[in-house]
Amino acid sequence: MKKIALLPVAALLMLGACSNDEPVVRPVPNDPVQTVQSVADQITLNAPALENVAEEGTYFRASYANGQEIVYALAATSTSRTATVKKIQGTSADVVIPASVEYGDYTYTVNCLDLMVEGISDNVTSLTISKTARYMVENSSYVSMSNEYFRAQMERGNKVEKIELEDGFPRFCSINGAVYSADMLTLVCVPRGYKGTMTIAEATQHIDPRALYYCSQIDVLTIPAGVLEIGDEAVVFNDNLLLINCLATTAPTAVAGSFGTYAHNGVLRIPTGAEEAYKFVKPEIELPIEPVEPELPGDDATDEEWEAYDQAYAEWDVAMGEYYEKMEEYTTANDYYDSHAGWALFKNVEAVIF
Repeated sequence: MKKIALLPVAALLMLGACSNDEPVVRPVPNDPVQTVQSVADQITLNAPALENVAEEGTYFRASYANGQEIVYALAATSTSRTATVKKIQGTSADVVIPASVEYGDYTYTVNCLDLMVEGISDNVTSLTISKTARYMVENSSYVSMSNEYFRAQMERGNKVEKIELEDGFPRFCSINGAVYSADMLTLVCVPRGYKGTMTIAEATQHIDPRALYYCSQIDVLTIPAGVLEIGDEAVVFNDNLLLINCLATTAPTAVAGSFGTYAHNGVLRIPTGAEEAYKFVKPEIELPIEPVEPELPGDDATDEEWEAYDQAYAEWDVAMGEYYEKMEEYTTANDYYDSHAGWALFKNVEAVIF
């Protein structure tokens, strides 16, 4: 990667309003940018042996040969027996959520994750999930897991460095320890303990809100050229982030909240020749004032008063047309800025050949 130009201060000011916070002074990596192919992990589940299941209040704690412990809620109907994961504990750093758990004379399919309250122990650094755990609970029913719900579950693991989904997991897949939509077009979540360089897979077009939320061990983030949209709070509280390589020649949509203060204090590297595409200045367009509609004359109005009203109304009608045009111009300009304002807040911008 050859550095071509460091945008001067004047150009940086053109990128938009800046925070008063001073940039964090740390050495910025200058390693060559490498991309990651969009190929889903081919994970074969290798669940540890179940050693014991004991009642724990209304739940059941399962202990496994590798030291992991999973607390389940077990449920039975006339047609099925299912288990919901409520808590992950134990001594194992590498936890595998199995496809089923045995209790008594019965086998319960592990079909649901519900970790919002109990969470994932801080000793867990690797989490592998069976393809059967595809549901969430909504209004006392099992429904397919949404991106937001799956991400919220994984945020409970503060130290998890990689998440692996069994091959065939519905709606999602894992690539290099991060979770994407099954079509690999959307980055859903990166585990909070992910360390070092995070390179988003090549085919990605969308980065979900909070996808890299609190990933404080990442120091370099590379965004591929095909990304079109970066969600709100996607890269927030990433306090070790030194460098973002964005390979897109046209700036992806990124609202003011897409990147947090720590990210904005780092260096943003963009392709040489794309400088103009990343310059966003808040439009200096005043909000137009809506014209006041003339009042109708009273019942005893004279012909002259009606003629004056008709003239005033005609003028008001023309003024309203001009108002709507100005309002559309104002809205269009501000909406475009607001949808890209995340880039305007970067203090250090470099144009390089990737």
